[in-house]
Amino acid sequence: MILIYDNLGKILSSVDSQDVVFLQELKEKEQKAGNNVFEIDYYIDINDYYIDNNLIKIPSKPNNYSEFDYTSKTWVASEDVLKTIITNERFIKLQESDWTDTVTAQTRLTNWQQ
Repeated sequence: MILIYDNLGKILSSVDSQDVVFLQELKEKEQKAGNNVFEIDYYIDINDYYIDNNLIKIPSKPNNYSEFDYTSKTWVASEDVLKTIITNERFIKLQESDWTDTVTAQTRLTNWQQ
């Protein structure tokens, strides 16, 4: 199996073939295109690994709002994902509480906007 990866170590794609000539030609083509190539003789899920001189397993994701940073090789909080989660939670809480004050809320909001 040939793994094609970027300069940060993120594996972009993999090719598994028994055709040695095809794999060699592909390897040369990718290297000429400026891509890095790593060879292994077993199957992996490319989303679970990165390359830093060797094939390294990415640690388990600590929470729903983290993204793996290939520069620092660690999980970091994603502001965009966290913002979406918080916005969705807020929306749900507003929907759950709407029944408590529908008529007076409409009156207050109408008077406030004027």
